[in-house]
Amino acid sequence: MSTEIKPWATWAPASIKAYSLNEDGPDVVAINLPNGSALSSRADFLAAVASELDVIVVPRADLPEVRTGGEGDDAYLVAAGVSAYLNADPAETHRKALGFLAIEARQRALASERDAADERAVEALASILDQYPGSAPNAALARALLARRDEVLAALGGGDRG
Repeated sequence: MSTEIKPWATWAPASIKAYSLNEDGPDVVAINLPNGSALSSRADFLAAVASELDVIVVPRADLPEVRTGGEGDDAYLVAAGVSAYLNADPAETHRKALGFLAIEARQRALASERDAADERAVEALASILDQYPGSAPNAALARALLARRDEVLAALGGGDRG
């Protein structure tokens, strides 16, 4: 696969071509410019495109298999547990797919926020434990205690403080 990038101003055309090193699909991307070329791993190239252009990039190979079911007016398509009527408006299906992508992006952001909060909790607990030197590394002990937070609080009679 090769894509030509049309020139603007006085630049000469450039091209992007994907190369496969095995049968699994393209894993190297060559970017050819008038003054030289560059090679990149497919993953790095797609990450750069997503980051620089603020877009979501989904390789076709990552799309789940689509199956059909039903008959007549009840015929439908299904992929990864998501279904749509065969005769549904593709624009509406696209709108719903964008909704799923938005939800997934928010879930990732919330998970990242939780991870950051958990790490801050570990640091705070470790600093408290540092006041009571013991044999276990305090950060490791703090992680273990926070992982079993509900059990620790119940044992202390504090209940779930979530």
